[in-house]
Amino acid sequence: MKRFNPDYSFFLVVSGLLLLISSFSSCNPDDDQPCNDPTNVYCPNYDPCLVFGPADASFKILDSIPSFAADTSFTLEIWDTTLTGNSVYFKANQIRDDATYTWKVGLDPRTFNESLFSLLFQGFEGTIEVSLIVEIEDELGCLSEAEKIDSSTQTLHFVDLPAEEWPIMGTFKGALESAPDESLNLTTYIFSTTSGIYQSELGGYDLDCPEDDDGFRVLGRYDYLVTPLLLNGLNFRCRNLTAIGRLHREDYDKITINFWYDADDGSRIHDSFTGMRQ
Repeated sequence: MKRFNPDYSFFLVVSGLLLLISSFSSCNPDDDQPCNDPTNVYCPNYDPCLVFGPADASFKILDSIPSFAADTSFTLEIWDTTLTGNSVYFKANQIRDDATYTWKVGLDPRTFNESLFSLLFQGFEGTIEVSLIVEIEDELGCLSEAEKIDSSTQTLHFVDLPAEEWPIMGTFKGALESAPDESLNLTTYIFSTTSGIYQSELGGYDLDCPEDDDGFRVLGRYDYLVTPLLLNGLNFRCRNLTAIGRLHREDYDKITINFWYDADDGSRIHDSFTGMRQ
């Protein structure tokens, strides 16, 4: 039979009391310091108004390529101009449960109330205004009347251009980040396949892939490009190549293209090219 050890029992009781006391003096069980942060919901001096921000109606207009067409789903912000015939996404920068959203898009009589939605602009050319009003339901009384509502407007241009006239097409002279002293010309161009289908390629970037010939397939869209899931014919991407390139917003004669691909040892390599239109 084990004998009762009073000293050990006393040690357990004292340890338990110390643990209980420390839990009351800290806002987080893992934090040994007293809680004195009015922005921390676990602290006794928490003030919800300090983290209850005003309404913000800023938003982004996005272009998207679906995963079945590109090697990954991704979105890019449309700066001011895009091609007609595509779906455009409108996304509020501020997303919160206590907000209501009121969107108006061009002359469309409808009002849209989601924080994110898309519209297809098929065959439309011209300029529209997109406006968003965000209103906050302030049950705590933290905001002034002016802070409860905000609005913003952006202008969006739709153009219908043949692919060879897209700004992303052309020859750009520059250098790779990995070889800044070696001049390199990269060209985006349109070609016709034997079946009469027009496709776009990026030429001048060599990964020692015999199937690439003089270039590899890209999906070009107005001011940017991305590699598709299949590069040439039914061939999957050489070295699992991913390339995303875009013209610079402040200068459409300047381009940056980022490349990711597998090295011979299987490691993943990133490189980038920056060049000027020739």
